[in-house]
Amino acid sequence: MLAFLAQLRAGVRLLLFCSLSFMLPVMKLTCLLSKRESSLQFDVAPARQYRDSMPASSDQPFMS
Repeated sequence: MLAFLAQLRAGVRLLLFCSLSFMLPVMKLTCLLSKRESSLQFDVAPARQYRDSMPASSDQPFMS
C-alpha cells in the first residue's frame, strides 16, 4: 500500500511538472502577444469609411 502511494505521488508530481512546463511557455507567449496587441494602434478609418458608404437601413446592427 505504501509503495502504491509513493508511486501515485511520483506520478502526480510528474504530471504536475509536465503540465507546468507546457503551460509556462504558452502563458509567456499569450502575454507577449497581448502586450504587442496593446502597443499597436489599429486603424479603424477604412472600416468606418466602409460603414459610412453603406446605405443606412434599419436592419444594420451597428448603428451609431
